[in-house]
Amino acid sequence: MPGEVIIKETHGYCINLDNTKHIFNVKLKVETEYNEIAYDEFLLYFQNTWEYIKTHNLRYHLLVDLGGSKETENENELPLVAYMKLINTMTKINSLLNLHCHSVCIVSPGSEKWKNAYTLGTKLWKPDKQRPLKFTDVANDAVLFFSSHKLPEVEGTWIECEDGGFIRG
Repeated sequence: MPGEVIIKETHGYCINLDNTKHIFNVKLKVETEYNEIAYDEFLLYFQNTWEYIKTHNLRYHLLVDLGGSKETENENELPLVAYMKLINTMTKINSLLNLHCHSVCIVSPGSEKWKNAYTLGTKLWKPDKQRPLKFTDVANDAVLFFSSHKLPEVEGTWIECEDGGFIRG
């Protein structure tokens, strides 16, 4: 497979796999208003890409770029139903992520807001053996984070990281 493959690109998002760096990239375009049909399509492509990764026994980091700037961070907020669909999708693929996702980095100018929401959410429900996760407003932070959070090649016991994620040891 070539170095970078675009899985799906629309006016609202781009999903691609960087096969050289083993990064599953999701870039959302902030100028797009919420559209339920397009959002459902995005979630389907997201889930199916992880299924492809599983089928081919690959391992990737997940880099989600929510786009935007401090000035636009509250524009085009997702409605509650969209968050519920996202949680449902993540719940469906959680066991798959445990085996095929090294770590997750979410880049957003509102990273602190997302981190607080995540912290609250995981007090209510914490997925089994969740992957190491970082919220940041600096895209370059992902490189260092990814280099220190990788799944080992051989399955073993789970070890909890200081950031709350788990790795196999």
